[in-house]
Amino acid sequence: MLTRLPARHAIALAGIPALWVNDGVVPTVANCVNCGTAVTAATSFMTEHGLLCWTCQTRLQNHQEAVAREVSEREGSLGRRASVNGRTHGLMWGVTVILATHWTRVPSWVGGVGLIGAAGLMFGLAMRARWAFRVALVIDLVGAIALVVAGATLADTGASVFVTLLATFPLVLTALVWTLRGAYVPTAPRGGEEISLR
Repeated sequence: MLTRLPARHAIALAGIPALWVNDGVVPTVANCVNCGTAVTAATSFMTEHGLLCWTCQTRLQNHQEAVAREVSEREGSLGRRASVNGRTHGLMWGVTVILATHWTRVPSWVGGVGLIGAAGLMFGLAMRARWAFRVALVIDLVGAIALVVAGATLADTGASVFVTLLATFPLVLTALVWTLRGAYVPTAPRGGEEISLR
């Protein structure tokens, strides 16, 4: 049984206004709704688009399989990008939190909370959660500013420069998460695209 094509893959059917067959019975004399070829019950396929000849049915099936492959490949690619983004965020924020906590005069529990937050963000980004994308953008930008301020005010004298340089980590992460935003923000479907089986 064929599944219904998405709206953007509607078949252009030679000006026929109705594509639906009411009773599912192939009449003795019939034509393919796409190309107009005369068909019989043995040389046709009843689909939700109407009666199709073997050639048009084969083209429709090939098109559906190509669309399914394209969607599967795209989803796989986006999943891999999201996984890389999540692991990179987890690693870079984990290192940044550990070093910043060590080099500044902040309570040690702040580092623990920061590591838990980095793990949660890593998991959300890897799972392609839309909230994680928004949170990552905010935390990466705010984190860069916070590290510059911490380097100037909270760091030990010898470590001030190193804490300030840690701000480059979240800046790199901001660029990464924005570059890979397609994995989290779906693109609008293209409208008005029609395919012809001819």
